[in-house]
Amino acid sequence: MSEQNELIVIEEVKAVEVFTNQGIKPLIEMVREKALSEVPDMTTKKGRDRVRSLAAKVAKTKTALDGLGKDLTEDWKKQAKVVDNSRKLMREELDSIRDEVRAPLTEYENREKNRVAALDAFYDNIVSLSKTVNVELDQPYTVQELEANLAKLESVVVDDSLEERELDCIKAKARGIEKLNSTIEEIKEREQRERELEELRIKQAEQERIERERQIAEEAAEKAREEAAKLIVKQQQEAEAREAQAKRDLEQAEERAKQAAIQAEQQAKQAQERAEREKQAAIEAEKARQEAEQKRLVQEAEAREANIKHKKKINNEAMQSFIDGGLSEEAAKAVVTLIAKGLIKHTKISY
Repeated sequence: MSEQNELIVIEEVKAVEVFTNQGIKPLIEMVREKALSEVPDMTTKKGRDRVRSLAAKVAKTKTALDGLGKDLTEDWKKQAKVVDNSRKLMREELDSIRDEVRAPLTEYENREKNRVAALDAFYDNIVSLSKTVNVELDQPYTVQELEANLAKLESVVVDDSLEERELDCIKAKARGIEKLNSTIEEIKEREQRERELEELRIKQAEQERIERERQIAEEAAEKAREEAAKLIVKQQQEAEAREAQAKRDLEQAEERAKQAAIQAEQQAKQAQERAEREKQAAIEAEKARQEAEQKRLVQEAEAREANIKHKKKINNEAMQSFIDGGLSEEAAKAVVTLIAKGLIKHTKISY
């Protein structure tokens, strides 16, 4: 059953008449006339839906007629070329009609796409002007660049011509202005602090330079005074030295003789003291050895006693476990004794 309001009734189409002797052309013109007879309003959804429906019907008619032609070629091989040419003509013409019918809708959709793209580009421009980092150079903007972007952003006009993106653009612009103002203020404050620190550093460096030059001048003057005083002292000392040299030579000879006697006496005394110290050291070493030996023997005895007490405690605990497990005290004691002596294979007591 054919759908109502079809462009043509497929059941009534005679394939042989349509696809031979140029019979397809009148049918194409009929489709064109019916499809283009309406001029829907593209500003309404109903109008756009109607255009979409008419274009779909043209495409559906093309498919149906193409099917008739295809069926005819299967039954009529001799007319295959003629039918295929007619089918090709029909497809091309109906595609053209479909495109012509849909042209107003396509034009509207393109305009809408361009309009939305323009609104998106307008919004993206606001966002781009709000950035504090130059993404192309991967570095922060300078104050001058930020102020230039701020001026551009403040000059951007946001009104109802932006339609559904108006509120987004208003918010983005407000956020961008606040962000740029805050960033500019932060950078200016930081640069001011840096300038003040640099000025302080320069001032301190200048003060240090002046102080250093003053010290150098004072040191040079002091050095000159010291060298002059040293020269005078040196001259006096050289004179005194020559005068005293003879006296020193005599005194030195006497002193050497005296020191030789003292040294001989000291060496004899040191030898005696050294022998005494060595003797005393030997006595103390032997005493220390005896004390250490005595201490070792005492420690070994204490260790043995402690070990015996520890083993006895462990053995008593083990024996008590056997008693708690049902053995008599005598049997438990015997078992623990055998284990302690290592006479029970695969069993031992850990102390």
